[in-house]
Amino acid sequence: SNGSTTIIPKKPTTTVSSWPVLGSINPIATGTFVFNNDVLLPFQKVSRPISGLPPQEQEREIITNLLSTLIGNNAELITPKLKSASRDNYTMINNNNWMDSGRKTVEFEIDENVKDSIKDILSDILPLASYYNELQCFILGARRRESGQVLQALAEACGKLINDYMLTVAQLDSMNKRRELNLHKVLFYLRPIIQTMETVINICNKIQDNNLRGGNVLTMLHD
Repeated sequence: SNGSTTIIPKKPTTTVSSWPVLGSINPIATGTFVFNNDVLLPFQKVSRPISGLPPQEQEREIITNLLSTLIGNNAELITPKLKSASRDNYTMINNNNWMDSGRKTVEFEIDENVKDSIKDILSDILPLASYYNELQCFILGARRRESGQVLQALAEACGKLINDYMLTVAQLDSMNKRRELNLHKVLFYLRPIIQTMETVINICNKIQDNNLRGGNVLTMLHD
């Protein structure tokens, strides 16, 4: 197809509740995406053509971009986008009342030179990048003292999940550098993590949707 392709994750939306203000936190420091419409930290995309590379080198370059995207970094061939009704991460994190921030949906625009067959595989993997971005934002809110001990404990558990996730991405990056990886293998290794992260994000969404605290969180988790 002509032009770039926008991938919309299947369930990447979050309703943000009345979390306490987090002060002057920027996306670079939080491991979340920097969007082109971010007035604090505008990101200038500089793409280099991949069409002239041999097929194996093209795939290797795409995997490098994908792995970078999966940990909240802006890449050359994959660009995070916010839907028009969404707020950027900086606004959401620093808003006094997160309930007023509305839902956010991260989409990904893939370079027009990437083949459609590869875009299809990326569309199965990229929701994970959105889940990661959402979970980082949730952790930042839940770790605040004002959130209470239950949410702080949940944030710590989510933080351990993020650490394990980062380790997996680092291992995939090492395999890619050793030329032991292709996109089908990436999807195979990440599919269980995609399912786990989606489940965790659904829980976090429910907590934020209903502005749950303390015992109400424990009750919801038990159910």
